[in-house]
Amino acid sequence: MTHALITLLLMTGCKGKTTSTDDSGFTGSSTTTTTVYDDADNDGFTSDVDCDDSDPAINTSATEICDGVDNDCDGMTDEGVTGAYYVDADGDSFGDPSRIVEACELSDGLVDNADDCDDGDAAVNPDATELCNGIDDNCDEVVDEDTAADATTWYLDNDEDGYGNDKETTVACAAADLYVDQGGDCDDNNATIYPGATEVCDDLDDDCNDVVDDGAIDAPTWYLDDDGDNFGVSDDLLIQCHQEDGYAATPGDCDDSNADINPSAIEICDGVNNDCDDATSEDSMVTFISVDGTISDATSSFSTGTYGAPEGWILPADGTFNFCQGTYYTFVDLQADISLVGLYGADVTILSAGDQDSVVSIGADGVDATIHGLTLRDGSGTGPVYGSRDQLGGGAIYCATSSSVLVEDSILTESTAYIGGAIYTQGCDLQVSNSEISDSTADYGGAVAIMDGTATLSDSTVLRNDATYSGGAIYVDGTTGAAAGVSVMHTLVQDNNALYGGGIAVLDAGMGCTGTAGSDEGFLSNSATLGGAAFLSSPSSFRSDTCDWGDSGDNNTPEDIYLYPYADTFDYGSDETFTCSAFTCSY
Repeated sequence: MTHALITLLLMTGCKGKTTSTDDSGFTGSSTTTTTVYDDADNDGFTSDVDCDDSDPAINTSATEICDGVDNDCDGMTDEGVTGAYYVDADGDSFGDPSRIVEACELSDGLVDNADDCDDGDAAVNPDATELCNGIDDNCDEVVDEDTAADATTWYLDNDEDGYGNDKETTVACAAADLYVDQGGDCDDNNATIYPGATEVCDDLDDDCNDVVDDGAIDAPTWYLDDDGDNFGVSDDLLIQCHQEDGYAATPGDCDDSNADINPSAIEICDGVNNDCDDATSEDSMVTFISVDGTISDATSSFSTGTYGAPEGWILPADGTFNFCQGTYYTFVDLQADISLVGLYGADVTILSAGDQDSVVSIGADGVDATIHGLTLRDGSGTGPVYGSRDQLGGGAIYCATSSSVLVEDSILTESTAYIGGAIYTQGCDLQVSNSEISDSTADYGGAVAIMDGTATLSDSTVLRNDATYSGGAIYVDGTTGAAAGVSVMHTLVQDNNALYGGGIAVLDAGMGCTGTAGSDEGFLSNSATLGGAAFLSSPSSFRSDTCDWGDSGDNNTPEDIYLYPYADTFDYGSDETFTCSAFTCSY
């Protein structure tokens, strides 16, 4: 029985040694069994307590170290000596607090912090820069805080025009109510004012560029107006909101140096395009310009007459009547210093008395009258000759006052009178220059009768006039005791007819004729019964200075000069110089 037990222990491989004894000390009697354990690794701990009797560093007194072994044989491995580590799945050096790993030391994929709030995104961690992206990038439990690196500056947009006030700002990822991401609004209480707004003329800086009304789309165009007539010239302009001195809102001024000429002016007869309308005609217009420069339209006074019923007018004020081209059936009485002017010339500007009256009469003393650029025609002398109503003078012009008349660049034609078919003067100073007196008739002085005073005809022509008695062209009569005389200077007297003096009849008066050598200036082709060119009766003086008296085909008929009462006749040729007295003519 004893041997069998020992054999069994040996067969089971126990590390201890077992000895059996009986209670009496005798073998084979009642015994006590003792198990003896080995200490194979000599670490002082037998195999019954030593969990690894092959390693002296492992025993119940050993210090547990982190090596994956139960060093202190307490049935636990690495207890109390491992560390808690966290999985860093995204490799950003920050761990997932929900994924803890106990380990002896850090290894790949583990970190010693649990600060990562999103271990699936390496851009999210406590060291990350917070951005405005709807994520807590830096794991501070605040999403898109105002300190985010890309947080926007927002501007208070009180007027909600899309632009804010630079002085009212906030920085944040998202805009608060009434905040926008554009500043620069210079008036945040007006929704029409902001950077880039359309500038209009309103005295405001609509587009916030610090300039008021610049480049406004409704800015008017202003035109240089030098003459201040509120019309400017089209080629000198400004485009801006406010009018500057010297500029007008309306263009079209065709003379910016004259305030009376502009598109609103009334067209008058002055040879000027007053209303700046090239299509406007001045035909049949009459304008009166007073001595103080006042301009008035006189067209209605002269436009209604007809040949059978011409209009008669007394003209009492100093000034100038301008007649534009046309035919005016009228006769006028000048009682002031007046000029009658045909602006476009005598060929196209006609005053006709319709055979009813003298075309022009001088009705007051001291008048200075001028007739320029006109045709006076169809006159019938109505002025008394020395007070006789039976003998009327001056078909075109009648002047029996102490006045003066200048006729220049004009035509006096087809008029009639008892004395002075075209012109009658009595105590009136007459000058005719660059004019024509033609086709008029009278008993005395078919063209001109000078009864008192002097007359000068220069650079003119006296043609085809007839007198029943004396002076087919010119009649000069000083028999009343008046001093009468005429000067014919560089003038052609031709084709005139009378009983006495086809060209001129001089009675107790003076006459002088001046010509230019080699030119037709003098008396040619005139005819009469006595004195084809001149009939002289007691002339006070008569002188020819280089005047023509006909030669060959243009001789006067029957002679040049007849001297009454002596019946002496004289014939001369071209460029003759001589004098005649009451008795004779001589070189």
